[in-house]
Amino acid sequence: MVLKGLILSAGEGTRLRPMTNDVPKVMVEIGGRPLLEWHVRLFRHYGISDITLNIFHKKEVIKDHFKDGSAFGVKIHYLEEETLSGTAGAVKKLESWLDTAFVVQYGDVAANYDIGKFADFHKNCGGIATLFVYKTCHPYDSDITVMNDDSRIIDFKRVKEGDAFVNLANSGAYIMEPEICSYIEPARTLDFGRDIFPNILKGEKLRIHGYYSEEYTMDMGTYDRYVQVKKDLDAGKFVFIE
Repeated sequence: MVLKGLILSAGEGTRLRPMTNDVPKVMVEIGGRPLLEWHVRLFRHYGISDITLNIFHKKEVIKDHFKDGSAFGVKIHYLEEETLSGTAGAVKKLESWLDTAFVVQYGDVAANYDIGKFADFHKNCGGIATLFVYKTCHPYDSDITVMNDDSRIIDFKRVKEGDAFVNLANSGAYIMEPEICSYIEPARTLDFGRDIFPNILKGEKLRIHGYYSEEYTMDMGTYDRYVQVKKDLDAGKFVFIE
C-alpha cells in the first residue's frame, strides 16, 4: 500500500515556551535531534517518501534543516500557511496532491509505531479513516474514542474525573482516504477531532475505525510531557530510527 505523508508542523508551541521562542515546537530536540526529524525518518523507514510539512511559526528553521528532503532520503514539500487553518484545514489545502491514501501525523507527538501494520488494518477495515488509538496518561485533556466490537468509532468525548469511560484516546496519527477532503469546507479553520470526524459520525454510510496499539506515543505539548519523553528515550521505550 503506497502512502503519502503529512506531518502537521505549524503550531506555535505556547505551552513549551521559552523553548519555542526561537524554534517551532516540532523542532524541539529529543536525543540531540529535532522531534520532526524522528517523524521524517519513521515515514521513510516504512516507505513513505513523498511528504508534506505544513509550516507557520518560525518556518525558516524547518526549511533550513530539511530543505528538499534529499539528505533524509525523501521528497519534502512545504505548505506555507499565512494563518493557522487547523488540522483539517491544512489537509483541504492539499486536496490536489492527495491522490492516494495518506498518513497524517501530529508533529508534536513523539511516536514509534509500525505504519505497515497500521496501513494493513486500515485497508482491511475499508473505512474512510482510521485513527491510531492508545491508552493515554492524561485522559482529562484528551479526545477519548468510543468504539464498538468491530473497532468502529461511534463517538468522541471529553471526560472529567468521576466519569466512567474506556481509556482509549485519539493519538494524533491517522490514515485516510483522499475522499475525506470532500467533507472539509474550504477556506475555514477546521479540526479533525473537533469538527470533521464528529460530523462524519452523524451519518450512517461512512466508517471511521480505531487501531489500538501499545506502541509508543506521547503528546509532547507540555513541558512535563517533554521531560517524560526524554526519560522514556533514556529508558529505551522510545527508539530512534536511523
